[in-house]
Amino acid sequence: MEPLHEYLVGALKSGLTGAAYALPPAEQMGPLVKLAARHHIESILYQALFLGGCPPTDEWMGRMFLQVARNISVSETQMMELEAVCKRFQEQGIDYMPLKGAMLRRLYPSPDMRKMGDADILLRLEQYDQVVPLMEALGYTFKGESDHEWIWVKPDGLYLELHKRLIPSYNTDYYAYFGEGWERAVPVEDTPHAYRLPLVEEYIYLFTHFAKHYRDGGVGIKQVADLWLYRQANPALDDRAVALELDKLQLTEFHRHFVDMLQVWFHDGAPTEQTRLMTRFICDSGAFGTKENRITAEGLREARSGSEAEQVRGRKLRLALFPPRQTLAASWPILNKVPILLPVVWVARGLRAVFFRRKGMVARLESVNNMTADRIETYGDALRFVGLDFHLTEDEA
Repeated sequence: MEPLHEYLVGALKSGLTGAAYALPPAEQMGPLVKLAARHHIESILYQALFLGGCPPTDEWMGRMFLQVARNISVSETQMMELEAVCKRFQEQGIDYMPLKGAMLRRLYPSPDMRKMGDADILLRLEQYDQVVPLMEALGYTFKGESDHEWIWVKPDGLYLELHKRLIPSYNTDYYAYFGEGWERAVPVEDTPHAYRLPLVEEYIYLFTHFAKHYRDGGVGIKQVADLWLYRQANPALDDRAVALELDKLQLTEFHRHFVDMLQVWFHDGAPTEQTRLMTRFICDSGAFGTKENRITAEGLREARSGSEAEQVRGRKLRLALFPPRQTLAASWPILNKVPILLPVVWVARGLRAVFFRRKGMVARLESVNNMTADRIETYGDALRFVGLDFHLTEDEA
């Protein structure tokens, strides 16, 4: 494990368990703080540094204290907003299922340690028309719609993703297993209209979501923490039943390497070549993966369906310059009401990129241009080495 990655993983273990933390040398502190910020685990690192004896007067502790204070403030606001939304759903008879961070942050020593960019809640498609006036009454503004979610935002409040389904339908291999998600849901005792997945299915969903992000361009250390804490909080989890379900998703081998990695990170297990690769990939990914890896993963997905690298690159360049309406609607909500303005938005977006976001535009175009056949093949080899691939349906092949 690279030294910086070792300090990051060590901080994760210390912050979550209270174990002692060996402080990094002074020259590593800056890069470590920056890497923790990329992974959204500043509160966890702050706790680890405190346990390691780093004085509160230290320069980096002082800088991090302000971010940790902001994390606590945002976390409290998010939790109050989420509670208000769920209470309104209960009062109005709307079935709902909190997902991911909205459900998992209670497992952390402190909720602010599980930084949450948005809250995810699964709804029934047939009840969404009832939800719209409720969201508006609570002060939320509709920001857009994607394949699997409706996005609502409250200024200085909560970024809320109301899910139509557990997994996007374009992830056809995983979507085929989960469907919309309600078929497996069970009511939460003493909480009207609240649902959750049974223990095994819930873990399968969390791990599949992790695997989806890993292969789609990268996944952060925060999601590793989610899964480890979930396993620790549920010792009765039936590993045999988990293995049977993961086999249907073709995730058995990847899960085996993942559990081995957890042993290395949290329980002094012996590393393997797969755990070393996974650790490096996750630590280098940041919270959401890298742009270049996401574009390469898209190329690999299309290559699995028979497209050549040149065809994929040309298609991605066109999409980078002229995204579809659904993609732009989150930033340009007027497209939801007046779709015919799409060409005007393309021009406005291009001018804004040229004058104000040139660096980001150039970086994306370079990433697309670097998506060569060799890079796609290398990315695919790395996924297969740890037990992952894109398993397309007959319609896609």
